Amino acid sequence: MSDVSLTATATLVSMVVGRDLVGSLDNVGVGLGMELTQSAKHRFELGVRHPPTRGEPGKATAQTAVGSGL
Repeated sequence: MSDVSLTATATLVSMVVGRDLVGSLDNVGVGLGMELTQSAKHRFELGVRHPPTRGEPGKATAQTAVGSGL
């Protein structure tokens, strides 16, 4: 009888620990995604304020706006 309860307890503990580990990995993924989004937003803002000067400046600004989906 004690073997059964010990096994059940071990299974329950491993499930909880596994769930916590997966949750932690999810949080890391979300944090990384937010960091990448902020980085892309920062690069876009730099592009709008200081558009690349290849050819005509007006054209470079229009391409920056179209490329970002605006």
